[in-house]
Amino acid sequence: MSNIDNEEVKDAFDEAEETVEETVEEAVEETVEDAKDDAEDAVENATEELKEKVQGANDNKKLIGILAALLAVVAIIGIVLFAFRDKISNKLVGNSKDKEVYSVAKNGDATISNAYKFEDYIKLGNFKTIELKTDDIDETYNNTIDSTLSSFVTYKKIKEGKVKKNDVVNIYYSGSIDGKKFEGGQLTKKTNPDGYNLTIGSKSFIDDFEDQLIGQKIPSECKVKVKFPDNYSDSSVAGKKAVFKVTINYKQGDKITPEITDEFVKKNFSGTYDSADDMKDAIRNDTIKNLAWNAVSSKAKVKKYIDGSVDDMYNQLYATTENYLTAQGYKLSDYLTQNNMTSSSFKKQLTSTAENYVKNSLICYGVAQQTKIKVTKKEYDAKLKEYIQSYSSEGVKDEKTLKSYFKKSYKSDIALVIRDAVLTEKVRDYLAKNVKEV
Repeated sequence: MSNIDNEEVKDAFDEAEETVEETVEEAVEETVEDAKDDAEDAVENATEELKEKVQGANDNKKLIGILAALLAVVAIIGIVLFAFRDKISNKLVGNSKDKEVYSVAKNGDATISNAYKFEDYIKLGNFKTIELKTDDIDETYNNTIDSTLSSFVTYKKIKEGKVKKNDVVNIYYSGSIDGKKFEGGQLTKKTNPDGYNLTIGSKSFIDDFEDQLIGQKIPSECKVKVKFPDNYSDSSVAGKKAVFKVTINYKQGDKITPEITDEFVKKNFSGTYDSADDMKDAIRNDTIKNLAWNAVSSKAKVKKYIDGSVDDMYNQLYATTENYLTAQGYKLSDYLTQNNMTSSSFKKQLTSTAENYVKNSLICYGVAQQTKIKVTKKEYDAKLKEYIQSYSSEGVKDEKTLKSYFKKSYKSDIALVIRDAVLTEKVRDYLAKNVKEV
């Protein structure tokens, strides 16, 4: 069994930290893309058991998949818990007593209170004039476009010739043991119309399954005989011989990357963008916001952390990690053992992540306090409506049920979460307006 390199884990945490720096605004703008991902996930979930029986995946590989999902969850909750707050109230942890983050007027408008003088905690560079190189903006913009389009890449379907090593072939298969089909051994046109793309020579399937496809005509049907390993994870098939009826549909040819056109936007991003130009403009604006934030963040220096803020964030991230692994049938100790990590090194990783969250909060609050950026009641209500809609699948129907859900699931005050979400958007908009391209 292979071990997941610690460097991979570090990279995963780094990616999670970068994700936290993105705003809730971006998450909203990616709703359509998320829906597409959800659909893909549904297909994957439907065939998960099948893949585990046919593919030679080991527990470590499964864990890294869980870790990837876990980090996504942690990153999202990192945004939800963007402020280093008390568990159930609109307060920060202070030396002698809890202090309010926001001062809310009678009309519902909220500003950063004077309970904290954030310049005592974070040294901000010049955020009123932010110089960005046009070349850097263009490069990041183009990378974002390429990344977005990669989700819509298709391949030419070749239906001629014979299967060779390294080909990616699309197949259906139906497995049987002693003449009887077994659960988890079926991937058919009925269950999975899109088929399964198998790279020949990848050894992702058990035994010599892939080798037996080499030389077969495209398209064609053939039989593959294999034997499950004696130590296979599923004891019901371990050590047994199986026969798979395989349908080879086609092999992948040249990659086809779509272009951003009005038709493409209407088909894939309706309700998010109005046209191709609208989508391109929005992506470029988001690029500037991200680079502006990164520029300010890179120059900002934490003078000191508010007492308890990092520990509070660490505890919430730790609980999220542990609970997620438990839900997947793992213990945190299992994960650490299989990745050659100690409790100390894991704590160091998570502490770094928590410190980054807190730093982002200090920057956001510091800029807002100096520029007197506020969250209006109208903005709050609009964001509240978005949250209620986003969490409707969790049984959320109104502000009361949303508040209950966040208190139970995240130990967080939804009012503070929403104000932070709006404030973050407004701070990023403010910084973007201060960008000077050079």
